[in-house]
Amino acid sequence: MQVPKSTVVALLSLLGLMLLCTKPLSASTYLLFTEAQIAANWQETDDKWKLYSHHPHEVMQKPSLGFDYIQRLRDENGDFGIIAIQARLAYNQDVKPRFEPQLYNAYLKYKASAFNLWVGHNKPAFGLNTYLDNHAALLSDLAMKGFNFDRDWGMGLELEYKDLSFDNSLTTGSGMKLVADGSFLHSSRFALYDMSRDNRSFGISYRRGKTLEAMGYQIMHNAKLHPEYQYGFDAALRWENVELKTDLSMGEFMNKAAEAILVRGTWYALEEDRLQIEGQYLSTEKLSKTYTEYSMGLNYRINTGLTARVASVYHLSSEDLGVMMQLYYYHTWSALRGLCD
Repeated sequence: MQVPKSTVVALLSLLGLMLLCTKPLSASTYLLFTEAQIAANWQETDDKWKLYSHHPHEVMQKPSLGFDYIQRLRDENGDFGIIAIQARLAYNQDVKPRFEPQLYNAYLKYKASAFNLWVGHNKPAFGLNTYLDNHAALLSDLAMKGFNFDRDWGMGLELEYKDLSFDNSLTTGSGMKLVADGSFLHSSRFALYDMSRDNRSFGISYRRGKTLEAMGYQIMHNAKLHPEYQYGFDAALRWENVELKTDLSMGEFMNKAAEAILVRGTWYALEEDRLQIEGQYLSTEKLSKTYTEYSMGLNYRINTGLTARVASVYHLSSEDLGVMMQLYYYHTWSALRGLCD
């Protein structure tokens, strides 16, 4: 299957925003958040502190300042959609440009009685990342290891009936960067229960495409297309103050076996989940290379807007120990008058 110029669907979101702004919107229908973070890591191999938590190309874990905007779209019959835009300016210590604009969420979602339809920059429908927001978390997920994209340009369809849900997306397969060069990624996830509502979720996923190998805004391997297909299983369960998550992916990448597994346990040690103590095992095999890491993390919410995080990571293959630290600020402002006023 080939989807030439698949990135055209992302451009439709810009047209959609302009068309929606012709509709009258009620006052106080959106929220504006500001966010700021400081991130740093230390690796035993070079014994230096650096101003990022994982990798200099990893988008979400750098010193940055930005905003998160959510617009609820309404008419006389009630809500019919939302606009979500999350962007920031990040600082690069080791790569240029030194100050990098980043666009994280940028999508329009239309809500009908039987389905939701989104276009823009959003989550592909695969695994835990379909419904968990890890953008400020220190512990790695599978997207950080090259299994799926945390965000991708395209469109998606969401269906839900009682305890069952189905998510389907067609995206560019280029990640953070909007690229129109024949790449595409088709992803689907079928799930039982909803984690936010039922404290449990079980999903099976599938994706197939010709993707670009990307880390943040960097397109690697000379923009070569990489054929891949993956099957996945994910599960999350919370019982009282203990939460368990697992994410498995298996299939092929560049006609070679590729598989990954993540298992994460979280203990919410204080009231209102203010302190989280986490442990994680993550292992991947891709292009005949195996990577395994063990992680421990502490997240403490100092107040309603400020969270401190620290994590240690042991890389088994290199026998290297790392420490990551982050101070993250997220503030909610009062609703303003409306996007299109």
